[in-house]
Amino acid sequence: LKDLIDKLPDEFMRVHNSYIINLKNVSYIQDSHLIIEEHKIAIAKSYKDCLINCIDKLLL
Repeated sequence: LKDLIDKLPDEFMRVHNSYIINLKNVSYIQDSHLIIEEHKIAIAKSYKDCLINCIDKLLL
């Protein structure tokens, strides 16, 4: 996944060792998970602060 994330546009972000997500598709964040459509995806603690900052920037 490390090589893949470097090739993707900025709206994609790694949120867990096993997941890369498109920030534009996030419905909401709930505790240590995010929801995209009906899918619940774990957010690693090490990525959570960065995820929130990136979503805030995307919304501006």
